[in-house]
Amino acid sequence: EVQPLMEDGRVDDPKLRARYYLRMAELYPDIGQFRKGLDAANQAWRLFRQIGDNSGEFQTAVRIARSLLQLGEYAEASSKLEIAASCCESGDL
Repeated sequence: EVQPLMEDGRVDDPKLRARYYLRMAELYPDIGQFRKGLDAANQAWRLFRQIGDNSGEFQTAVRIARSLLQLGEYAEASSKLEIAASCCESGDL
């Protein structure tokens, strides 16, 4: 329901857009669309970094790592978990 609002630009708040993409990244794997989930998580990651939301970066890094694990990309997943740990340390999470 929200997707048309996001795609036509009616929702332009970067934090809302990032939350939307993160939520979609969490839902896509439930219907077997792992690559779409990873793409949505990467979009969320870029937005959270852009607005400086450390908590969002952490949550998204973990989501990306999960997606990478589901796709069998273990080295990249490990790297993303290291980034998540760094977000915890630097952001006092």
